[in-house]
Amino acid sequence: MLLLWPAVKAQPVAFEGANTIVITTDLADKEAYLTISQVLTEQNMPIEVASTCLRIRVPLKSVQYSTSAEPILIGQLSVHAGLVKLTGIVQEAPSGRNNTGLASSKVIPASYQKERSKSTLPRLGFLYLSDLAKKLHPALHGVISYKVQPEPMD
Repeated sequence: MLLLWPAVKAQPVAFEGANTIVITTDLADKEAYLTISQVLTEQNMPIEVASTCLRIRVPLKSVQYSTSAEPILIGQLSVHAGLVKLTGIVQEAPSGRNNTGLASSKVIPASYQKERSKSTLPRLGFLYLSDLAKKLHPALHGVISYKVQPEPMD
């Protein structure tokens, strides 16, 4: 007898290319949002409440960037039916002016990359989100897993 297993949708350990972190929870969606807000507030992290998610904006500290050119992680936390999803993008400091005369900046999805590229912006952003997930998971009573999602920040 041949058994067919469905494709693995998430893994318990971060892997090359993972761009989404999922935490299971036994809390109702509203209660999960309140719990997340409480943990983020305890971490002195500013929160922006959007219609379908919570957003954070934090500078990524790294020795390779001067204070004036620190990239910013824009993280998104959403809850739906017992799953908390963390995704993010890294916005580099403006590097010049675009056609409209405004400063332009590069936006890069946060994703896991192996240590050989440890100082890359996608990796720094993903590791920040992963650390945040580790702080959230005890309060959410959940398990952390990692996955690849085509459009992580929708």
